[in-house]
Amino acid sequence: MLSLRNRCCSLTVTVTVLIFVRTVFNVEVCDFDAENSIGDNAAHVCLITWDDVSPRYVHCPRYVGDTEYVWHPKLDTRSKRDVMAYAGDLNGAYQVRISDGGSLKSSLPPIFFEDGEAVTRMKFHASTYSHLVMTEERLLFICGPSDMELSERLLSYLTTHAFQQHDETIPWTADSPIVNELKQDKKGLGLLYITRGMMRFPLRGCGTRPSHFFANRNDVSIDANTGTRSCTVDSMSTYPICFLCEGRLEPPDCMTSVLNERDKVVHVPSPRNCQTSIVGNSTIAISFSKTSFTPLSGYCRCVDPATGAVKAKIEFRSQREYVCDITSKLFRHRIHRIRGNWCSVVLYPGSSLTIKFPVDQSNFGVPADGSEGAGTKDEGPYPFSIDFSPTDLSFMKVGQWSTGIDSIEDVEYHKVLAGDALELDVSQISKGEVKLIYNSGRPLSLIGNINSFFFIWNFVPSPMLNLAAIHALVNVVFVMTED
Repeated sequence: MLSLRNRCCSLTVTVTVLIFVRTVFNVEVCDFDAENSIGDNAAHVCLITWDDVSPRYVHCPRYVGDTEYVWHPKLDTRSKRDVMAYAGDLNGAYQVRISDGGSLKSSLPPIFFEDGEAVTRMKFHASTYSHLVMTEERLLFICGPSDMELSERLLSYLTTHAFQQHDETIPWTADSPIVNELKQDKKGLGLLYITRGMMRFPLRGCGTRPSHFFANRNDVSIDANTGTRSCTVDSMSTYPICFLCEGRLEPPDCMTSVLNERDKVVHVPSPRNCQTSIVGNSTIAISFSKTSFTPLSGYCRCVDPATGAVKAKIEFRSQREYVCDITSKLFRHRIHRIRGNWCSVVLYPGSSLTIKFPVDQSNFGVPADGSEGAGTKDEGPYPFSIDFSPTDLSFMKVGQWSTGIDSIEDVEYHKVLAGDALELDVSQISKGEVKLIYNSGRPLSLIGNINSFFFIWNFVPSPMLNLAAIHALVNVVFVMTED
């Protein structure tokens, strides 16, 4: 039996449906029941993306030799629709619950399981769940022995490692943490990764009724007299922006055009990747692009066609000075773990991002008297280390989060960006503050196709200090001035 202590906490990830139907690719591509798959290897890895619409089903054999195999996390026998998955970030692995957040088209779950004579089949409602919103960057399902218990170290590795191939086999002869942990029992694993892709992010916005589509549900106001639901969103949000209208959408090409303060229709000066779809009696307008347009100012509204009353309103604004205060987020992180990026910002010419972070133990609750084995980064019985990077622009931390943590790497500036529009002010770094400035009137263009850059603050305690390590990621995307 595999040695294991799995202390993952249980959280909820919303998977909801909006629009679009795409073509499904080969349903056999993730069949762990195939010959020379997990029966003869340490692991078989399958990577799928919701942007491509995943296979309609994936097989996990009921038995490999004499060993019973099941899907992990194990399904709740009381409700086979209450599906869990693994996820992870720099701070470790955890479990999430996949729940339908309120489909406009179906009450069926996006993923469920069916027992067959020889396999347990994971099924996807690709044709119904044609557009999914996932709060997690990547999900992991494991086809493994029924008595499998993975160590925290291996589970953390599996949920953050960046496998490169869509269909990859790891033999028992490979130099891999997977082999090192499983070699005693020689029972292979099927690893199914689902990444959300570019169009599955949680949405910013509102509409005529509450919906799990939106990540900012608490930012919606309701007029006590008229019942009008309204919200204000940053037009340069890293999240797609959505307006859900059960009525008449004004203007009908919302986010390609908007209404100004005089209720006149004005066209957006630069093109946006917008989709407007009708599902039942609802019109859904979504803006996906976040790197090819200028700030937007104005609003859209949803009007009752019978009475002319405004049922909902979304206003678009933009910020010039963004602040990511890691220090203020630390208490929240200790109570309710922050997963993924702590802040995500789109910078455009004339805007800036100030990042604030702790520089000593007084900022984040490490006792200074040593009563609980505390110390400072430089002295004390149980030291810890604090660092922030990068501190200059000679190198940029680049990567795609959804492919795995170890895909974030330091790359020379001139290999990923061209132009002198960016400036990093570190004059206040000793006080825990740096400022990234995007100067107007200067060029900036992307080299390659990855427009995702990171700043990282790390707190790593001594093993003797009774505190968990903290890794806070700040993600920055740039609007380019040049193609």
